[in-house]
Amino acid sequence: MNHFHRTHRWERIHRHQDELNNEGKLTKMAKVLFSTELDLIGLYDKPLARNSHLWSHDFELMLDGPSATKKDIIKAEETIIKGGLFGYRFFYPPMQVGYHSVYWHRR
Repeated sequence: MNHFHRTHRWERIHRHQDELNNEGKLTKMAKVLFSTELDLIGLYDKPLARNSHLWSHDFELMLDGPSATKKDIIKAEETIIKGGLFGYRFFYPPMQVGYHSVYWHRR
């Protein structure tokens, strides 16, 4: 997908409604991942490169967001801006409870 639908906790979305079907703020993926423009960021819309994994069309890992350095993020941004097909997923690190990683699973 070339666009990402940003949602926030104050949006009125019913429990069984698909939040991606909602008309709202669609933003290009490159801007969602890397942009630091003040017009786009707002209060909740931070760049999501740190919370994502990106890979090339050949399934070569381009960016491991949680462990990436600033140089890694800049290199991935330059590669994506050149164009092509890329894969992505958003990854949110688990909550730490003592020595244990805990995920909250929704059904």
